[in-house]
Amino acid sequence: MRENKTFESGRSSSRYYDETAGAYEPGNNQSAFREKAGPMLTKRKGELVGQIRDTAQVLRETGDNLIGRDKTRGGQYAHKAADRLERYSDYLHQNSVDHIINDVQVFGRERPWITIGGAFILGVAVARFLKSTERS
Repeated sequence: MRENKTFESGRSSSRYYDETAGAYEPGNNQSAFREKAGPMLTKRKGELVGQIRDTAQVLRETGDNLIGRDKTRGGQYAHKAADRLERYSDYLHQNSVDHIINDVQVFGRERPWITIGGAFILGVAVARFLKSTERS
């Protein structure tokens, strides 16, 4: 392995290039971040799972209410949305934060245009939100 030093804004960071694997391995900075942020991210993930499950339950109740009022199509859509939210919350609950991050990275590599488009849409939404909350 050979050391590759980069200098960014006056700071240096070390990453090691593994010539046999042909990839950079993160230095101590990333492992220290994971040690500190890991428990917090796991806690936040648990809170998110609870919120998603609550939302799915509300959608399911709404669907039942719509079906009871002869709005079958709307009720079916609400039930489908609730099912998808429950599957998503199960995925989050059953997988570690590292596994989820890895899945997102793989998705981004396999579908870069969707990732770029999603980032663009998110950026536009954030810009509109910030613009709407500006003080005059």
